[in-house]
Amino acid sequence: MSALLGVVLGVLGVAASPLLVPLFAPGFSGKQQELAIVLTRLIMGTVVLTVLQYMLSAVLNAKKHFMPAQIAALSHNMAIIAIIVLFTHGHDMVFLMIAVIAGMAVQVAVLLLCCCRHFTYIRGLSPFHRDTWHLFRMAFPVLLGNSIIQINNIVDKALGSTLPEGSLSALNYANNLTAFVISVFITSLATTLYPTLAAKAAEESDGFGKALLQSIGGLSLVLIPISCITVIDAKDIVSVVYARGSFDQTAVFYTALALSWYAPMFPWAGIRDILTRAFYAVQNTKIPMRNSAVGVGCNIMFSLLFVRWLGLVGIALGTAISSVITAVLLLWNAHKYLPSLRLRPLFWELGKQFLAGIFLLTALLIFRRFLHFPHPAVQFTADTIWGFICYFLALRLLGSEELRIAAQLVQSKLRRS
Repeated sequence: MSALLGVVLGVLGVAASPLLVPLFAPGFSGKQQELAIVLTRLIMGTVVLTVLQYMLSAVLNAKKHFMPAQIAALSHNMAIIAIIVLFTHGHDMVFLMIAVIAGMAVQVAVLLLCCCRHFTYIRGLSPFHRDTWHLFRMAFPVLLGNSIIQINNIVDKALGSTLPEGSLSALNYANNLTAFVISVFITSLATTLYPTLAAKAAEESDGFGKALLQSIGGLSLVLIPISCITVIDAKDIVSVVYARGSFDQTAVFYTALALSWYAPMFPWAGIRDILTRAFYAVQNTKIPMRNSAVGVGCNIMFSLLFVRWLGLVGIALGTAISSVITAVLLLWNAHKYLPSLRLRPLFWELGKQFLAGIFLLTALLIFRRFLHFPHPAVQFTADTIWGFICYFLALRLLGSEELRIAAQLVQSKLRRS
């Protein structure tokens, strides 16, 4: 049923691409608009692959088979790299899009092979079955919430297309680096945590609140220093990742500028995603949907307000502020609707971590003032090592409970090895 829906949406997207591109990228014109229409039609035709990828990954994760989804994602990237390397000529935008589509097909094929090893598919489930209707009823607010988030991305790109040439590309490159942090740290933890939360919620166990608090505290323990280091080292990070070929210093400057304003959202995005999974675990999908709507409304309002004076920085700043607002609203709703969740110890721990983050920023600014390396990779490595040392030292002096738990986990792993 999901695959059939993906086919229908793909056909509609391909047919409507000439109408969608001018609507969502009003700053494009001429050949730029024509190329955008061709690329949109190509990617719209792969909606069914996207649907299958998410559905199969969700089933595997629900069965607590997390490795196959990661292997499939790796095969997706490896397929794209192999196609680009083997076919060294003709690297225009259409070719690159075709390479991405081929990578998606490989990813779905790997997921299908992995699913065949772990469960069997039985045809004949009626769409009017009671469980099917229950699934749709629970999933509808999730679909609305995700649609609202996609509207948020569309508005950001539409605003970026009205800025000077290169601004939209800078936002996209900065978004890719932001998405890397979110997918590696936030999405990975939220995905592996969800089955545990769902099981504890079904058992009405006190372990639900404990697991949730430890996840939020442990994730922020890592994301706060990453956020602080990214703010200071944004230019070095962009130089290491992108600065080659036609990606000149002007592109590095604008991409780093956007990244440094996206970075403060990392810990708040972590809190938002973990709490969203917690509400899904207790079968409450309406609260995350409402909070997503509020967050997107705030993002649109702040982006429209700031983009006039700050340009692309205003778009990134609007996104960061909306992440903070969404996380705070979810914390307030969690206090109200999840009675097993005790937020006072969490706030106390988060306060210590943010104080340690301020100490990290101060120490890192002093460090860069007196010790500067000519190569950006060396500078970023040195700043990361020094920053984490200062951060963990500050947490140790503040008596962080999450740091103590993390140290005990590391020690136990070392003893086992």
